[in-house]
Amino acid sequence: MTDSWNSSNNIELFKKYVGDTYPDLDAALLAKKDEARYIAEYLKLSNNSTVIDLGPGVGFIASYLVDKVKHLHCVDISKSFLDKSEEILGHNPNVSFQLIKHGNPSMFSNIDAIYCVAVFIHFNLYDIAIYLEEMHKALSPNGKVLIDFYDAEYLEPTDPVFQRHKLLYKLDRQAIVTNINFNSKQAVINICEHVGFDVEIKREGKQPILLLTKGTRE
Repeated sequence: MTDSWNSSNNIELFKKYVGDTYPDLDAALLAKKDEARYIAEYLKLSNNSTVIDLGPGVGFIASYLVDKVKHLHCVDISKSFLDKSEEILGHNPNVSFQLIKHGNPSMFSNIDAIYCVAVFIHFNLYDIAIYLEEMHKALSPNGKVLIDFYDAEYLEPTDPVFQRHKLLYKLDRQAIVTNINFNSKQAVINICEHVGFDVEIKREGKQPILLLTKGTRE
């Protein structure tokens, strides 16, 4: 993976993808490898699993999971990121790439699991509800979803992320669609349950992780 990045001279795209979150590419890959580990564990992925990576970015996590599943759909609203994912992962016969419109992964069905890491952090509650409804439709019975988001209860007004994105919003209100958003954890859980998911909290704190299972009620 590192060689692929270096050989294709993708430093600027790397910076765009991870910002200041990681000091360098090696640190980012190590963190994403750990995320892939708990994603596989929580979603109980196997070589029989058909999986959606919703918002794969440049394919960091997908690169660690592709050998563990039957088929991996990389799905994104960004053509540039999807193209980069395909450049990195396209040689794998069990990976496909689908560009979608915002909030509309409706072409999928009989999906066993969906993971969506560092994507819902950009969503407001309307986005969250819309995506969860579509995910629920796409899943097989008892299918699972793993999401994370920012819990507003942990927001510190001096947080550099909050201050930076507040400025971006002040300069351009349309930036809200790409900004970091902070949501009430209980509100997110309420939406999950209303849509028809059973909810298990896998991590508390500023960026909680929820494991959602498609319930029996519709």
